[in-house]
Amino acid sequence: GLSRGWLFRREERDIARGLLVPGEVSMDGKEFSQSGMAFTYYTTPRVTSIRPTVGTCGAKTLLTISGNNFEVGSSPRCRFGGRRATSMGKLVSSSEIVCAASLPCGNFSIEVSLNGVDFISNDETFLSKSKMRVKEIIPSFGPEVGGSLVRVFISGSGFEGLFLCHFGSKESFAIVVLEGEVICRVPNGTKGL
Repeated sequence: GLSRGWLFRREERDIARGLLVPGEVSMDGKEFSQSGMAFTYYTTPRVTSIRPTVGTCGAKTLLTISGNNFEVGSSPRCRFGGRRATSMGKLVSSSEIVCAASLPCGNFSIEVSLNGVDFISNDETFLSKSKMRVKEIIPSFGPEVGGSLVRVFISGSGFEGLFLCHFGSKESFAIVVLEGEVICRVPNGTKGL
């Protein structure tokens, strides 16, 4: 009966990059089926980088996944954040796959598969965040010598990292007070601008 299990016939010398081998089964390890089905081995791919690493919530973003051993002739798939749903990728070369993503706000791992089953990734993630907009600056004017501290109220979510405030062509570091509020020191400027 089937309780003994199935044996898949292969030889270690057959496990080479892109080698097509017969895929047959046996109940006893001696007599194998003769179906003529085939299996292809490929070198395990490796993801080295993802670009871009930041995008806007809900907007379609083309992600370029770079790496090694992306096989020509494969049908790459991309998966985001370990979700079940995948999207079809485009194999650009043996070192580059492009996938389209339209993700909600959040931080997502990016995984690729050459066969739709075995997914690989690296430690990089894709941050999908809403667009940041300034709602209000208090005070909204100050002396041209600069130095004033202003409160900047922003809308949006999913923001991480370093904040900078831009005043014309000059910038200053921002201190996050609360979600949606930062404090900036105004650099010197020209009266009226």
